Amino acid sequence: MTTAKADGKFPRIHESTFTGMFEVTGLLTSFNVDNDPDLENARQKLEQVLSGVTVAALRDDDTGALRDSVREKTQAILNKFDFGCEDAEEENT
Repeated sequence: MTTAKADGKFPRIHESTFTGMFEVTGLLTSFNVDNDPDLENARQKLEQVLSGVTVAALRDDDTGALRDSVREKTQAILNKFDFGCEDAEEENT
């Protein structure tokens, strides 16, 4: 859940961060040298999640519901992949 700061405002979302996400989804096609269907599916789903969402809409979201929705959907996509981070995290503890 998105938590507002003490002043009641949510953390600022920068336009460059948001446009960067669209650039990455475009690059994923080129990076998918093995033509992995799971990676392509994830790329398409990410584009669908971000499609129609604007920085202005996220900034104007007083309740944080839109931010939460986008975050949950993108996290669900990422959760389908094993990045090997669990092993590295265990080594650091």
